[in-house]
Amino acid sequence: MFRVSRVMPRVRRVVAIAAAVLLVALALGQTAAQAALNPGSAIVRADGDCLRMRAQPSLQGTLLACVPDGSTVTVLAGNVAVDGFQWQRISFAGQTGWSVDQYLQQTAGPVPTTVPTSNPTAVPTTPPSTGPIPTPTLNGNLPSAGGFGLAVWGGGPIDRIPPLTAARGCTLRAVWVTSGGDFVGYVYGAPSVVNARWVSLYPDNSLVANTAIIVVCASASTGPAPTSVPTQSPGGPVATPGVPPGTPNTPPGPAGNR
Repeated sequence: MFRVSRVMPRVRRVVAIAAAVLLVALALGQTAAQAALNPGSAIVRADGDCLRMRAQPSLQGTLLACVPDGSTVTVLAGNVAVDGFQWQRISFAGQTGWSVDQYLQQTAGPVPTTVPTSNPTAVPTTPPSTGPIPTPTLNGNLPSAGGFGLAVWGGGPIDRIPPLTAARGCTLRAVWVTSGGDFVGYVYGAPSVVNARWVSLYPDNSLVANTAIIVVCASASTGPAPTSVPTQSPGGPVATPGVPPGTPNTPPGPAGNR
């Protein structure tokens, strides 16, 4: 009995250590398995948005289509790291391009042969030959004296907004939009860590047409306007200006699909 009572605790410790090692090995194996997609099929998981497919694996790549959430795509050979994201070569609705792979969920079995019921939002790869490219529009209140204003952006990269606001007397410091009930802002000229959350949601810095935005104009007399906005949805109490909300360096949302 004396020997058994001394041996059993050692046995239990050995079993516990072995179980811990096994769990760690399984976890590492699962992470490695999810690190890359295999050729086959995958489902778009873009949190209700669409996933952008580009001609080149880059945020500056030509936009080919916006694949609807829940659609099944064909995963092709090719996975590269560009602009801080892993880009996977895919095929959908007769087009081949590149998309951020973290919004693709690998599926088992062959790729379905049925045509998807929803058509992708196709984007022309070349400008129309019959006329110039339309100039983006910005409508709304722009406080030329400095402060916050509400406007509607006609769509496209947000780096095209400052020239439009400058023409109306507003030196633009930041723009804000709502995403999932929260405010997300982009501060022009700020370090990347300040705009980390924005870049995670909109990697190509583009917004869809008719997006409501809050513009922050600099004051000529008092210096730059504050870059914070209310942390609640419009209609609630306004927070005291301070550090821009929501700046953690989190993984991206639907790969710039808004």
